[in-house]
Amino acid sequence: MKDVELFLRETSGYALTAGSLEGFRPVLERTIAQGLGNSDDSAIFEVVNPIPSPYPPRKLVTDSRVR
Repeated sequence: MKDVELFLRETSGYALTAGSLEGFRPVLERTIAQGLGNSDDSAIFEVVNPIPSPYPPRKLVTDSRVR
């Protein structure tokens, strides 16, 4: 993300079109939010095209009396 910010800041004074990179920023932010910020580029694909789990979602137990 810092490289994207640097690129956008540096290109702002030139006649370069970086709109697609601006549009890509939310995807990078979601990737980082999911803890994949230090992963390689394949993490971006994982965020954009997640593989559905074959298992049903587990229910969260919040009652400490339940074991």
